[in-house]
Amino acid sequence: MKINLLILVVLLGLTAIWTMWSNNYSIKPLKNNPISNFDYTDIEGHSFSLYQHKGKTVFLHFWATWCAPCITELPKLVELAKNTPADLVILAISKDLKEADIRKFLTKQNIAPPQNIKFIWDKNSQISEGIFSVTKLPETFILNQDLSLKEKIIGDKDDWKNYFEN
Repeated sequence: MKINLLILVVLLGLTAIWTMWSNNYSIKPLKNNPISNFDYTDIEGHSFSLYQHKGKTVFLHFWATWCAPCITELPKLVELAKNTPADLVILAISKDLKEADIRKFLTKQNIAPPQNIKFIWDKNSQISEGIFSVTKLPETFILNQDLSLKEKIIGDKDDWKNYFEN
């Protein structure tokens, strides 16, 4: 019995340490430093690189169709994209297991994305985990016009316009 209690305490302690570490140190890029370029293909089959968006504010938004906060937040980001087409690009990078789940979700939710929001399936988590060490959903990296990191936000937000304007 004492051994089980000791194991439980150790596991809880390790979980607490990991949670604190992941909240504070999961970000590889440092604030105000440039983000490394990466290539991606949106779910429509168009290929891009991050550096093609230089000169605009870029939101790297990590989400999934099975994430409840992501589902409520996504329409707000689509609306922001519609209202700021010339100044903002949103890369909505999904951690879903299948690309078909993203398409099905967008159809079911009747989301017609404007040109400045790109839905990306992060197959094998190459972008989310390989580049940005995303640990929680939703997570958003806001990049300045020079593509340096302005801010990292963990969790959903009600008013994204404030983050775009500041």
